[in-house]
Amino acid sequence: MKTGAKVLLTTIIVCMVLPMLLYPETWKGVILVSLITIASRSSSIYDNLKLEFHNVFLIAAVATLGLSEAMYAIVMSTIFLNPAGKILGNIQKIPWVIMDMIALFCVVIAVSFAPPHLLYQFALWSIILITNVLFSIIRNRVFFDPLDRRIAFGFFNTIGNYFLLTYYFSGILSIVANTI
Repeated sequence: MKTGAKVLLTTIIVCMVLPMLLYPETWKGVILVSLITIASRSSSIYDNLKLEFHNVFLIAAVATLGLSEAMYAIVMSTIFLNPAGKILGNIQKIPWVIMDMIALFCVVIAVSFAPPHLLYQFALWSIILITNVLFSIIRNRVFFDPLDRRIAFGFFNTIGNYFLLTYYFSGILSIVANTI
């Protein structure tokens, strides 16, 4: 068995065993969101277009499973991003991985304060303001990433997440909630 396959197998085992111990009531949802987040962050679509579809699944996890469960999925996806990325086409530098992890933490923490009737608005504005504005400016200032590139990626990310939140969020919420 190749090293990449061994790493992927280890990823799956760790993501399936730990939630059973840490979250006995919601472990199936935690596993689902963790694997989706790992796949989304490790894909070449995320690497090339910065379409962060995992944001919507993490927001659904916060709304249905809880904040600590969503944070677990973020940590797992951060740990296994590059090993899974060897197979799925996305290898990132460690500072970028940590920056993305912090941005995701900020988004799920912000959304965790949302009242249920404002979840959609909190989710969309958190994605826009935190990942597309605040962290784009930080990336530009700290890592000298061109701001025009960040603006273009932020535009595509906002459109993609708006589309998911508008048309598929209720379905994503029900899928994650039905794992409880």
